[in-house]
Amino acid sequence: MPIFPPYSGPPLLDQVVSVENLTLAWRRVRGNIHVARRARSAGFDAMTVRDFEADWLNQMRGLAEELQTGSYRPLPARHVTIPKASGGERAIAILAIRDRVAQRAVQQVLQPLFEPLFLDCSYGCRLYVVEAGRPSLALDMMEEFRPLVIDRLVLELLKAGALRRDQFERPAHRPDAVYLDATGRALLVERYEAAMSAPTRLASGEQTPMRRVVLLQAQAVARIVRGEQAEY
Repeated sequence: MPIFPPYSGPPLLDQVVSVENLTLAWRRVRGNIHVARRARSAGFDAMTVRDFEADWLNQMRGLAEELQTGSYRPLPARHVTIPKASGGERAIAILAIRDRVAQRAVQQVLQPLFEPLFLDCSYGCRLYVVEAGRPSLALDMMEEFRPLVIDRLVLELLKAGALRRDQFERPAHRPDAVYLDATGRALLVERYEAAMSAPTRLASGEQTPMRRVVLLQAQAVARIVRGEQAEY
């Protein structure tokens, strides 16, 4: 069963690269960069928002052509550190202006399609949706599935000898925590993806991937919270 309804509108890429959409994306990117920071807004390519604006027509034409032909490739982020008010430093990644425009152009086309599918309590990371102070019920559904998926998987790997004692380490900055090394993490992610994609039989007899089981359970809880379903 598809999670999202079929799309039958105009080609999405044509909407992304339209003059109107790219221009709006540029204006929003430019507006999000404070005037005092524009001289320091360069990404990996060393092009500031002022440089981009000075060559705006050529930059936008080139970006539209790359997106349209599929040759667009984002540049690496420029990593810098800034002081924190509480002390210490915070690492941030600064994207190239062209990549910020491209991301915004895609977001402007896709967000209206997904917006109707969000729950009324899903507003934490949605642009222009502000619900500060609104009462809500937060449930960690993964905690319910952790014993079925994560705990079982880790125990199976340990019993099979796939994970070794020397692959666990205690970092100096978190002596109360135990981390897996890179090899162990790669193996765990690989097996986790396999477990989440493996078929699971529902009470109805239908077989479906574990990943969809989590989604179905979350949707059932949402219906109960909204009063659309009497029992879980």
